[in-house]
Amino acid sequence: MRPRLIILAVLLPLVAYFGLYTWNAKTGVVDRLTAVLGLDAAGWVFRPGRAVERGVRDIWERYIYLVGVRQENEDLRAQVHELQEEVARLREQAAEARRLAELVALPELQGWERQGARVVAHQPGPGMVLDALVLDVGLSSGVRDDAPVRAAAGLVGRLARAGRSFSVVTLITAPSSRVPVVSQDGRVPGVACGQGPDVPLEVRYVPLGQHMTEGELLVTSGMGGMFPRGIPVARVTAVAPSEDALFQKVTAQPVVDMAALEEVVVLRRPEPPSANETQP
Repeated sequence: MRPRLIILAVLLPLVAYFGLYTWNAKTGVVDRLTAVLGLDAAGWVFRPGRAVERGVRDIWERYIYLVGVRQENEDLRAQVHELQEEVARLREQAAEARRLAELVALPELQGWERQGARVVAHQPGPGMVLDALVLDVGLSSGVRDDAPVRAAAGLVGRLARAGRSFSVVTLITAPSSRVPVVSQDGRVPGVACGQGPDVPLEVRYVPLGQHMTEGELLVTSGMGGMFPRGIPVARVTAVAPSEDALFQKVTAQPVVDMAALEEVVVLRRPEPPSANETQP
């Protein structure tokens, strides 16, 4: 029972004191008694209560202020996050617009039409390196197998397989790729052969005595009819004598970064007019 008595002995005076203080705050009776009892006595009685009141009020106001500041900070952080996302989106749109503008600015090729396409996937080969690209165009877009594919910088490859809505591109770096080329300055012919991803192209059948220099640009020659003439393919990285007595040993680096491609152009030949269209 002693603990209860102690608690009651402490709580009851506090309850009575604050009850009296609250009652006086509402009625002012005790304040009016100060004229009789003495101002100093009343002041000493109620000074602790007013101190507690000020302390509670200050704590409450600070709490409300801090809550408001915290909410304001959260709102500002949310606004900053939204603005950062908007800036990133606008930058991406600007970069895409520049890439598309470069593709649109490509010169027209006589006898060829252009079909824009997006790269939707990069297919890795057995060594987990880029082996092929998947485009979002297919037979329904008018493209066909073996159609040349180019980027703004130069030749990418050709369509190996065209599906109804998607197509697979064989890159010029693939071991099966063969592209007839000619050096832009000396007009020396050759065939750019793929040797696999991240490996320079081998330019075969460059005759001895023909002057091909390092850094020279190789473009499509148009021989064979598969690729239009004049599309940049690669830059010569090395020229050396070969064990073959008839040809030089030449390597070249593709001008297109295949791993960074996002948009390309598929070249296609115009469909011949149907018999009904040709009849008067």
